Parts: sequence; C-alpha cells; structure tokens
Amino acid sequence: MEAEKNQEKTDRNYLCYFGVRYPVREVDGWHVSTKQFESVLRRDSLLLMEAIDILEGFFYFLDEELFHSLSDEEIYRLINRL
Repeated sequence: MEAEKNQEKTDRNYLCYFGVRYPVREVDGWHVSTKQFESVLRRDSLLLMEAIDILEGFFYFLDEELFHSLSDEEIYRLINRL
C-alpha cells in the first residue's frame, strides 16, 4: 500500500509525454519544468496542437540541475523577477 502511495506522488510530479516522463513542479500556481522538456515541446509544436497546449500551460523552464536543486521558494523568487 505504501508503494502505491509513493508511486501516485511520483506520478503527480511528472508529465508523461509520448511515453517519456518529464519532471513538473507547481510553484505558487505556476507550472515549471526543465529546458529539455521545453525543447521537445517547441520542436513538436510545429506539428502538434497538443504540444502547443502543453507549452502554453507552463510559465518557466529551468536547467535540469537547477530544477532539482532549487527549493520552491527559490524558484518563486526567480519567477517574480520576470
């Protein structure tokens, strides 16, 4: 039962896009992911409406290392500088 709860929590922190899981965080209502995911979405947005819709749902993209190392508060400060 505990493993199921952990899997559900993990699934909420990722978005599965064409079979690949990309990390996603919500910081103060803003959706944030990695620049790698942004790159995939921008490439696909030339042909797929789904990619455009997903891309529009994100506010900020970070390098993979920063995405995983920064706290929500630090990401919030970055977002508010924009």
